[in-house]
Amino acid sequence: KAAVTFSLSRDDLKTLLADNVDLLQGFFRPVATRNGARRGLVTGHVSPSFAQFDALELTPLQKGQALRHVVPFAELSGVEMLHLASITQHVRIEADATFSDETGLRPGIALLLSGTLRLSTARKDHTVWRAAAGDVLGLYETLAGFDTRLEQMRLVAAEPCSVLYIERDDLFDLLGQRSDLLQQLFVATFDGGTPAPFARARTIA
Repeated sequence: KAAVTFSLSRDDLKTLLADNVDLLQGFFRPVATRNGARRGLVTGHVSPSFAQFDALELTPLQKGQALRHVVPFAELSGVEMLHLASITQHVRIEADATFSDETGLRPGIALLLSGTLRLSTARKDHTVWRAAAGDVLGLYETLAGFDTRLEQMRLVAAEPCSVLYIERDDLFDLLGQRSDLLQQLFVATFDGGTPAPFARARTIA
């Protein structure tokens, strides 16, 4: 029987993914869904080295060291990690200040370095869950391009907090510019490898 095949070179695929955010997010979506996307929080384990990340100003190297505690950034090369660190914001939140409003979690990835964030309903001060140092918010939702289902909720600092935050648009802009970063992120995601601090990670609805 006659057969029709479709061929796409690696370079062409990289270009296609870099130019099409929706397609790129579509590749991440099955893995993200399998790992509990749309649930908002991935619990982690605090490393003793986290104490050094409470400085007033973090260097790109320190940001990179902290980001290695986040799946799937753990296996990125030093060069690509520095590029990722360059778009990572260090945010400090005062006690009782709101990190996100009633529209839900901000579109991005947040690694809590210190302090406690509590997610509560907008109309009633009812705490749904708390995020502590080492926890990650919005990881899989960001990679897959999902909006969270945490509508009518607000994320408030129960005490002074220090957070590393990567905005979704900044991340995908960087992936479009850095083909090596994109390739390494794909490998880390689809290999299913989990670094030690998140060996027992779980998602919480």
